[in-house]
Amino acid sequence: MGINGVKVAVTGVGMLSPLGRGEKAFVMAKDNYSSSITNNACSLSSNDYGANGELSKKGWRATLLALVASRMALEQAFPFESEPDRRTGVIFGTSLIDLSALERYLAAFRQDGPQAIPTWALHYGLPLAHASHVAVSLRLKGMCETLNDPITAGISAVGMGYRVVALGEECSLLAGGVDSPSDSIFLDSLAETLSVRSFLRPAEGCAVFHLQAEEPDSISYHSKAAAYICGYAKAFTEGKRERNEALIQRLAKESFPGGEGVDLLLDTANLPDPIPRALAGGSSLACGLAISLMDKPVPEFAQKTAPSLLPLRSRNNVRRVIVTAEGPAGDCAAIAFASCRESSKTRMSRRYVSFSNLDNNCGITSRDSSAADSTWAVRNGETTIRSIYNSGEIAPRAFITGIGIASPIGVGRDAFYKALISGTSGVVRYVPPGLEGAGPSTAALVPYFPTVPGIQRSTQLAFAATEEALLDAGLNDYFYRAMPGLTGKPSLTIGVPDDSMHLNKVASDERIMSYGHRKEPMVGLYLGETLPSMEAMKHLEEILRKGNNASEDGALADALKDIRESTLARVAKRFGLSGEVLTFGSGCTGGLFALGRAARDVLEGTTSLILAGSSESNLFPFAFGVLSRAKLLTSCPNPNEAGRPFDEDRDGEVTAEGSVMFVVEHPDSAVERGAEPYAIVSGFGTAGDAYHFKYNKLDGESLLDASKMALNKAGLDASEIDLVIAHASGFKRSDAIEVRALANLFSGCETFPPVISIKGATGQAFSAGGLFQVAAALCALEKGIIPPTAHFKQADEDDPFDHVPTARKAEVPIRHILITSYGYGGGKAALVLSAHGKVR
Repeated sequence: MGINGVKVAVTGVGMLSPLGRGEKAFVMAKDNYSSSITNNACSLSSNDYGANGELSKKGWRATLLALVASRMALEQAFPFESEPDRRTGVIFGTSLIDLSALERYLAAFRQDGPQAIPTWALHYGLPLAHASHVAVSLRLKGMCETLNDPITAGISAVGMGYRVVALGEECSLLAGGVDSPSDSIFLDSLAETLSVRSFLRPAEGCAVFHLQAEEPDSISYHSKAAAYICGYAKAFTEGKRERNEALIQRLAKESFPGGEGVDLLLDTANLPDPIPRALAGGSSLACGLAISLMDKPVPEFAQKTAPSLLPLRSRNNVRRVIVTAEGPAGDCAAIAFASCRESSKTRMSRRYVSFSNLDNNCGITSRDSSAADSTWAVRNGETTIRSIYNSGEIAPRAFITGIGIASPIGVGRDAFYKALISGTSGVVRYVPPGLEGAGPSTAALVPYFPTVPGIQRSTQLAFAATEEALLDAGLNDYFYRAMPGLTGKPSLTIGVPDDSMHLNKVASDERIMSYGHRKEPMVGLYLGETLPSMEAMKHLEEILRKGNNASEDGALADALKDIRESTLARVAKRFGLSGEVLTFGSGCTGGLFALGRAARDVLEGTTSLILAGSSESNLFPFAFGVLSRAKLLTSCPNPNEAGRPFDEDRDGEVTAEGSVMFVVEHPDSAVERGAEPYAIVSGFGTAGDAYHFKYNKLDGESLLDASKMALNKAGLDASEIDLVIAHASGFKRSDAIEVRALANLFSGCETFPPVISIKGATGQAFSAGGLFQVAAALCALEKGIIPPTAHFKQADEDDPFDHVPTARKAEVPIRHILITSYGYGGGKAALVLSAHGKVR
């Protein structure tokens, strides 16, 4: 919803649709759109902001559209050849990878093996590639984030961008949505599944917005604002009309106080072509339409979509607009815009964020015209966020009150802790079918976890982790909702529909509580997943192998179901979650993004509690082949030595699967429920290299920046960190960069904290990897034991850290732990966990 009345200015807009570029993306004729469009592709010339570059030659169309639209937005936001702020962040929402390119690669892979696949082929097609390539190409060093929910992701990216800027996490930001469905054997059936207009094929579309916090004395620092964002909301409504209407009504009330109503309600599904057919790009184009209509007469087509659920104002021109979109799985997103005239000085928000110096590493000061209830201080040119109460104490921090885990070293918290401390490794010999003798021979698999037909494995893993986390937090009602036939004492299943398959652990009595007469809380879900419905690729392999018979034996239907019914949607439905739901498709950093954003949003009151986690399972031939082709996997065939983080003989990572879920809760909610927290999420920071899509920059400055931001938000100095659980997965280059960054971070300290990596034991499970690290941090806080770096023997000559080859009791109490993560495209994330009661 709205954040304490803060408005965020849209100072640049870049739009691409099959109808044209910029405002020509919408063709107006007598207040109606032209609906005679026959081409589903955006028209680009070779002179359109680099449209003839490398991405165009390689055929990655969606990334190209995102880059062109981003340049258009920056040109408006920074006119007269002024230099953009390099700390600008990037958030993109998208629905699909490039299916036609994927089919070509799959066909080549099946015929000639991994050597037929271009290096990094899969990574260039991942959803995270759009934001990453924009950040790298434009040299933007802020946060780099991807949201990956069909259709709604376009609005969600702009809405999350609104929160990021309104809360001072970035000075400025590019946010938008993009999709480019291309010719594919999927699309005839996919149109019926994902597109609102089932009789039409999906179309291309992209809209990108430059967001900047409003200024006290002028609309914008660089150029005139096109509009203001006043609020954003998202929830899992299961497509029920009354729930959608309630969400929109609440957004209108909080974004436009006074009960004056709105001028327009634009439902993406009901807008003219090609907007509804452009998936996530379409919902972002709907936002662009709202902005383009500001201070203009209400067009005829828009009058037909006038909302009956909201009061309409008697104005001739558009000043207040709410844009909505609904996903195929039942998630609803809405965002509120106001014209600049509506946000005149007499209507300025009570609290605003201003830039003290754009070149001062995003130094920010927050002011409140009515009460000094918060202070955002600038310290050494870095942002420090401290909300001061009358008591003089630091503002509440989000609690972690429940944990569930399905990992290669154990299913369940207790099993994970025991294996972690004992140094047990989950790496085993594993060769995917068809790759015998042609690829890696080790992986980290979740043991004793059978696959159930009809549900992809990553979803099953998420079920198991979610069940344990809910029970562990005392949220029994949600467990019983998932298991309606279960009676008696709650206990953990392995996360599959067959309730006869029980339990490796029973939730402890002291952590099980019922709500009784109290109102059940609303619970959201933030899920990190590198590519939702990744296992649809396996079905694609089957389709290509079986040819025209695929539709007859159900392979195509299964693949479409995997795309439509993502892990996020299935978990939300299974457990009856009704709060905000988002999929973070940011690769290896996605898990930390999910947890960091959840910790922020429960404090802002957007959702009572949030399940924050990740689930990954990419252990099938094509994924192995591509990772091997890119030389990312270890060649060591011995499971007892494969994956050696920080070791001088390291030669690559071990790919893995797994799921982790945390219940993230506001302290007031936890106290009311009587839930005892495991730890406090004290700080979260992000940054980007702006260097290269494949490789991290050698100086490690972006990881250093992300770590400093996390420490500053936690109100801590580097000397107060007692342990670092690093991303390090066993790459020669990347591990050395991380050591360099951490050495700089602790350079002023008398002693260095231990720096460990658990990926020698768990493998690298993409976005779940960062949350395995968080689970290890909880173990260290609870047990007072520093987990070991499995398979580690000897460090590099210039490595100054103790990597703890064998678990040991901590010499001093562990109070604060730093967790780091980084991924493709140079995105970095860092998070600080603190022991309960130990935050200053």
